[in-house]
Amino acid sequence: MPLPIECETAASPKKPLLAMSVQVNPAVLGELLLEMDDGTPIATDVPRGIYSTPLDRALSGTVIRLAECLYSPLDC
Repeated sequence: MPLPIECETAASPKKPLLAMSVQVNPAVLGELLLEMDDGTPIATDVPRGIYSTPLDRALSGTVIRLAECLYSPLDC
């Protein structure tokens, strides 16, 4: 389901903001989640459909690899 997103951030010419949006087919995502399900319950107090997280080294590397793929039609 489409969700409105609001974000507050600070950017400057020396530290610009880089944003990336990835569209995911919900049916494909559902299939992947079912394949990945090992029966372990997810430990959360409140179920959420979306959340934000700080950009750590692992996520940063993933975003960079995804952006680099955009330069190659074959990788895309």
